Amino acid sequence: MIKKKILFLLVFGLSKSIVFLAPLLLAEHMSVNDYGKVEYSIAGLGFILNTILNFGIPSSYGYFILTKKDNSIKEGYNFYVILLMLYFLLTQGAYFFVPEEVYLSLTISYILSNQVFYSYVSKAENKAIKATLFDSGIYYTLILMAVACLAIYERIQFSYLLPAIFIYAFGYFVYGFISNRNIRIKDALKSFYKIIGYSWHILIGSFLTILLLNSGRFFLEFFSEDYEQLAIFGFYLRISGISLVLFQVFYTLYFKDFFTKSIKVLDSYFAFFLFFILLYSVVSFYFLPPILMLFSDFFSRTYPNNESIFYFLTFFAFFWTSYNLFSNIIVREGFMNRSNVYMLVVLLVFVVLGIALFNKMNALTFASIQLIIGILVVLSQLLLLRIKGFFFKRSLAVVVTASVFSICYLIYQ
Repeated sequence: MIKKKILFLLVFGLSKSIVFLAPLLLAEHMSVNDYGKVEYSIAGLGFILNTILNFGIPSSYGYFILTKKDNSIKEGYNFYVILLMLYFLLTQGAYFFVPEEVYLSLTISYILSNQVFYSYVSKAENKAIKATLFDSGIYYTLILMAVACLAIYERIQFSYLLPAIFIYAFGYFVYGFISNRNIRIKDALKSFYKIIGYSWHILIGSFLTILLLNSGRFFLEFFSEDYEQLAIFGFYLRISGISLVLFQVFYTLYFKDFFTKSIKVLDSYFAFFLFFILLYSVVSFYFLPPILMLFSDFFSRTYPNNESIFYFLTFFAFFWTSYNLFSNIIVREGFMNRSNVYMLVVLLVFVVLGIALFNKMNALTFASIQLIIGILVVLSQLLLLRIKGFFFKRSLAVVVTASVFSICYLIYQ
């Protein structure tokens, strides 16, 4: 068991290094405009389309398989894979009619949906290494493409991504076809309807969350039509989001515990983990910039004018990590419907802030809005859980401390 965990940590470390390094490599060797398109395709429109496409179905896997122990429902998940394959076939023709970044977003949404689904399945089966490889697959593709291009050319063009991403997506298509060629459609449909009946609340919640916590790249492009601002925001969100990487370690290793342990035990787990993430966030303000200055020309050129963005997004990443922790409890206890009401209230605040600051919208403005919304989202989750009788006392203390730090820094800036 110990050897298995060590092997997992090694694979995880390699995979997340790739996740961290691939965007840095692209930012260094692409024009700012082209790198902005990459951020838009992967973490902007592509991520939003993926959220709609997965319909909350991957997130329901742990509920049905681990909490309800309903293995008969697996045929429904196989049918979902077939629907993803049909989506892939239908969207490939868009290459001839839409801008390259939109076509890439469509293909990436198919990849992300597959990665998320197979990752959840692997976690539920205690296959942590396999889950990690699925989570990071697209970044392995990007870094291999980047290395190959740099061996031939001095710069990386956006168009070079298209064939590499298509080949990776087609691999999922072939895998889905081979795995599901003997599917029993009648049984699969019956199970699929049952999954949908539970998952549509997750879909709404996921979509609201994407708008609130992961819409920066999409909205910056929509409102400013400036891929340079988008590139800066996306780059700094990635380097600030190491806490999300640490969350994935924790989540992968303790996936079953999220659905089986008592709230008291989970509160202790969460509080310790969040305290560690908060401590890292504060310390990273001092040690991370000097390190990045040595390796990234993009960071060296942009950091003097974007220091506050780095600070805002680092605190925001803490709240995004917190959201990921508590959302699993909300899914586990079947509170998604009520949670969506709370998220709609926060979305209203988001809209008001967006309208009020519309004329000043840039990467810095949106980073500050994201931080405020992150605080509100997590506090609303804890309020809902408290009302429902689940009091995360220790975790709340850490979240409130982080909120005070964040608000003080916003006022100071």
